[in-house]
Amino acid sequence: MVVKILNSNSSFNGVSYNTNKMEKDKGELMKTENFGYLQNIPNVMPEEYKNFLRAHSNTNSVVQDKQLHLILSGEGREYNKHQLTDMADAFMKEMGYGDNPYMVVFHNDTANNHVHIVSSRINSEGKKINDSFEHKRAMSAIQKIVNNDIGYSTIQQVKNSFDYSISTVAQFKLLFEQQGYSVSYNDKDMTLRKYDDVQQVIPMDKVNALIADSKKDNSRILQLKSIINKYNGRTDPSVRVVYEPSKYNDVKKPIGYTSDLAKVLKEKFGVDIVYHGKKGLPPYGYSIIDHSHKAIYKGGEIMPIKEFIDNSTFKGRKIQDTAPIQLTVDGFK
Repeated sequence: MVVKILNSNSSFNGVSYNTNKMEKDKGELMKTENFGYLQNIPNVMPEEYKNFLRAHSNTNSVVQDKQLHLILSGEGREYNKHQLTDMADAFMKEMGYGDNPYMVVFHNDTANNHVHIVSSRINSEGKKINDSFEHKRAMSAIQKIVNNDIGYSTIQQVKNSFDYSISTVAQFKLLFEQQGYSVSYNDKDMTLRKYDDVQQVIPMDKVNALIADSKKDNSRILQLKSIINKYNGRTDPSVRVVYEPSKYNDVKKPIGYTSDLAKVLKEKFGVDIVYHGKKGLPPYGYSIIDHSHKAIYKGGEIMPIKEFIDNSTFKGRKIQDTAPIQLTVDGFK
């Protein structure tokens, strides 16, 4: 995401520049904010917006270049016009211009989707809004916004997912389900949904290519087996059902499984254990998401499920550790 602050002036020609784009069907007025009486008037002329901005800004006679004109641009089509408009709103608030009159215009005439924002550098009290270290602050502001944006977050997660070694479509799907996405797919596409909206659509050709190119790391498989064997005796591997929080104690909806062993493996080694089961019944299998080595394994490749959740070794060690100590001295106990 890029922020570009354009040259300032006192005539607010940024309005004309953007309305000219609109007249040529190369721009679309997405919104106007804080334009007072103009907000409720249809078909406002460009000169009316300029006059309003001039009147707002002329309360300060010292500052010469009163226009704020900037661009927010994504890479290619990663953000649509609505997402960019939401970012523009958040950006103006973050930079201290949220209460000023401003307009947001989407441009579709380049390879990168972008919006122009035109506003005033003067606030409603006639004071110039702080522009110290403006470019640095602008980049920090947009970085903060995109990091909190679900669209950006999904894009990053999709990019990262192609760094993993997988052997099935179900494993690729599991990566996103663990992040709270609802995932569906057909022969053509995989669709990621979150907050009741489609966030990304991934071509299945790319997923199948990832599967074809992935290779198993046998040395890592042996290492994981060794780690699990070591901690299986120290930490309880018994599986517990996780229920959806509810204020009604008699209504419990199972949503997954966990164990003390699974928690330790995640905390110490960045390994997620995902148990597979139905309606709270004992799990019939599990998957291992090895984030530290960017790979997903069928649990059975490492250790059979019965052996993985068997707590006999842990119980035996626990009994041994808690057994009373008997001392024998010169034949006396």
